[in-house]
Amino acid sequence: MRIKLDHKINLKKCPICGSSPLLATHDMGEPNGRGYPGNYSFWFYCPFCERVEGSCSDTVYTDTKQECIEIAVKSWNEEVDKIEKLLSERD
Repeated sequence: MRIKLDHKINLKKCPICGSSPLLATHDMGEPNGRGYPGNYSFWFYCPFCERVEGSCSDTVYTDTKQECIEIAVKSWNEEVDKIEKLLSERD
């Protein structure tokens, strides 16, 4: 599934390697009709160091895919902030 991100989204770079995160999605419905057909989970992850991730568990609890993506962006940015704080405290 292709997803177009709003240009206004402020997505921070990975605090470890400086890479731009990628957006992944997963259809939560199962071929046998179980699960949550028509619902998706979204998460951002660093494609290089694979140590940082931010996600929205699914669209079951949100009204739109865009809203779930916005939650995943917020989750990613909060994780980046936590890691940056920990790294700065080590210095």
